[in-house]
Amino acid sequence: MVNLSETLNDMIADPFDGPFEGEDFWVTEDGIIQVNNNDIGLAGKIMRKINQSGNFDKPLIKLGTSGDSIQLSFDTLGDTTPIFSAKIGFKGDMLAEIRQSENDKKEYLLYMNGKRNVKVYNSLARVKRAINKLDSEMKQAGLEPDAIDD
Repeated sequence: MVNLSETLNDMIADPFDGPFEGEDFWVTEDGIIQVNNNDIGLAGKIMRKINQSGNFDKPLIKLGTSGDSIQLSFDTLGDTTPIFSAKIGFKGDMLAEIRQSENDKKEYLLYMNGKRNVKVYNSLARVKRAINKLDSEMKQAGLEPDAIDD
């Protein structure tokens, strides 16, 4: 059986279907793809290729950065139940959810409309403050009149 890292490497480095041969990336044993030199264009192309392949049931997302490398991995928390959720925004049409990391109970992640935010919070109070701040900013922006050019 082929492991995850070999499968990902074969899909990304395919010389016919993927323009990534010779590009600066590597896949760790646990399936984390690291793109060197903070090359956001290459990271986006890899994410699009993997997510549109239909071979995986979870989407590939940006985990964060480590030094000058961008880390990509599969979203394992997308299907878990949130520990907190709220409707925010001017019309209340945005869903903010907080989910707790599986491996460490001190990590909290923010999901906005089902999409994971890159920042990891170390306390529940901090992520709730971030949600409240974002909510007040969005409500304030919705109340300001539109600028009209004469």
